[in-house]
Amino acid sequence: MDYKIYYYDSCSTCRKTKALLAEHGISPEVHNYFDQNLSIEDLKDLLSKLKMKAVDFIRRKDDLFKELNLDSASEEELLDAMSKHPKLIQRPVLVKGNKAVLCRPSEKAMEIINV
Repeated sequence: MDYKIYYYDSCSTCRKTKALLAEHGISPEVHNYFDQNLSIEDLKDLLSKLKMKAVDFIRRKDDLFKELNLDSASEEELLDAMSKHPKLIQRPVLVKGNKAVLCRPSEKAMEIINV
């Protein structure tokens, strides 16, 4: 089964995860969502695979989260914010089929590699 990683080049955890995958002979499809934003539907699909809600997936400690006053935002408002501002999306995410894992720390990728 093929792997896909949602990735950002400037993120050290993304780079560590990609290196870990390479160590295991895995060359995933790379989706840099800073270059190609995720739609709300893409985010919903990803969250379903992660078994997470938007509130658990958004980077709450990011200054932009505070600037946009998202503390009491609804699920749809959070999805809209992440779609418009990819900086707010937790990363990296590794997907294999209908399963996904947020690789923070990068070793969490092993949960999906060993499946």
